[in-house]
Amino acid sequence: MHLKYDHYYRHSELVPALEFIVQQHKDIATLERIGKSGEGRDLLAVSITNSATGDPSSKPALYIDCNHHAGECVGTMTALYTIDHLLSRRSATSSRNGASGSLPPFHTWRSAVPGRRRRPTASMRSGATS
Repeated sequence: MHLKYDHYYRHSELVPALEFIVQQHKDIATLERIGKSGEGRDLLAVSITNSATGDPSSKPALYIDCNHHAGECVGTMTALYTIDHLLSRRSATSSRNGASGSLPPFHTWRSAVPGRRRRPTASMRSGATS
């Protein structure tokens, strides 16, 4: 599978993309289903960490949250690209210098991917602002 960044992924494209990326890097990446959206879609979280270097909760971390609000498609693609870039770069760096492929300067990365699309409220339809 080759990921393309020429359109915003729908939930039905995002899940297989994340599953593919994690499968390719299962030594340091995990995909968790952390709940369900109001529409019954899986809420996903990707964690990237080298467990061999210690407990992930004891390391510095970077948290990226996407799709927290409906219609924020750019966040989803930014998170997907970041996951892909970090893991692909890790592989390229590892093969060039024989290293174990660590991800300095941080070790743990997590992205929640809700996939829920909210329906517009009355105030959103009327153009009211708060």
